[in-house]
Amino acid sequence: MNKFLSLLIPIFIFLGSMSSNAAQADNWAYVSESTDNSLYYVNTHSIKNRYGMEFYMVEGGGAGSSKEHTEAWWKVVDEDGSYIQIKSNFFCSLDIVKDTSRVRYSAAGIYINSPRVDHYASSVIPNTSFSRVFNLVCS
Repeated sequence: MNKFLSLLIPIFIFLGSMSSNAAQADNWAYVSESTDNSLYYVNTHSIKNRYGMEFYMVEGGGAGSSKEHTEAWWKVVDEDGSYIQIKSNFFCSLDIVKDTSRVRYSAAGIYINSPRVDHYASSVIPNTSFSRVFNLVCS
């Protein structure tokens, strides 16, 4: 019986540590409310500095590259509680951002779809809800 318990206890400890890590994986920090009452959040645990050449195209023409960028997930919650999570590359020194992934969910957290991402980089417009997202990620 002691041998059985000695095998079982490490398994429970391992499973307990996995569930506590999963619970800590997301940390959505409120950032701003837009004029249409949408709420903007950033997953602060997802903010990662990346190094290596990253290319981007600018809508309307032009292209560029950067040796570093910051990657993060952020989301916009609509008044009805539905939301879209967006993964973006933030080129902090250039004040531009490129979305790399989008996922839409219902208010109940049920997956709806993954809207198309055009992969164009866009400039950050000052004094907007998104500019506050950009500032938090790049700070």
